[in-house]
Amino acid sequence: MPVSKRPRSSRKKKKRSGKYTPLVWLISAGLIALAIAYSNTLFQQKEGVNLFSGRKDKDNGVSGETSKDKSLSEIAAEFLNISKDREKDVSVKSGSEDTSQATQNGIIKVRIYVGGRAVNAIKLLPVDMEIKRSQTILKDTIEKLVAYRPSGDYINIIPQGVKIRRVWIENRIAHIDFSNEFNFNTYGLIGYRVQVYQVVHTATQFDTVDAVFFYIEGKPVQYLGGEGFTIENPVYPFSSPPQFDI
Repeated sequence: MPVSKRPRSSRKKKKRSGKYTPLVWLISAGLIALAIAYSNTLFQQKEGVNLFSGRKDKDNGVSGETSKDKSLSEIAAEFLNISKDREKDVSVKSGSEDTSQATQNGIIKVRIYVGGRAVNAIKLLPVDMEIKRSQTILKDTIEKLVAYRPSGDYINIIPQGVKIRRVWIENRIAHIDFSNEFNFNTYGLIGYRVQVYQVVHTATQFDTVDAVFFYIEGKPVQYLGGEGFTIENPVYPFSSPPQFDI
């Protein structure tokens, strides 16, 4: 009895359909993945999520320029500016020995330290000041200290005419470059010690500063004055404003 055979055309069709099945699956999977990614992107934009950092931006992502709007060159420029101007936007340490920052009407409260006359001693005493808020708060505060001339029992040991040539912060150390006038005062060794710690305690009120490195005319200071008062840079503050015996 003859055996029945399937037409050749049907066998070929079945073979073709089986050949392209994996390709169809891959295309379908790719379309599904794209759809999921697109829906997540829409959700993040709706919720105000920064697509670069994964964090929500303020005011539903409308506050200022977002990260996705910045080019790589702009981001690099911002990083370099932050590294260059590390003394900017410092804030005042909190605590009983320090004032708190106030930004009302563009004014910030700071504290400078001057000498207070006592019996056979000079003690550092704080004086609260107000300065305009700026991008160089530390430099502005030190300039305020240098220029301040109190009366009565208060005295500023820092010589008149001192100028601040440059100020920068590196690794929590404030580097302060003074003009040559800082090298001379009329109070001898005790005067040099007081003027150094006036600067140190004034600078370390800021939460980015732990100590001060002293320069005069661009060179690191080892000694002050003809009597050779030694400065061991960087100079750290006392735990509380010190008193120096005369």
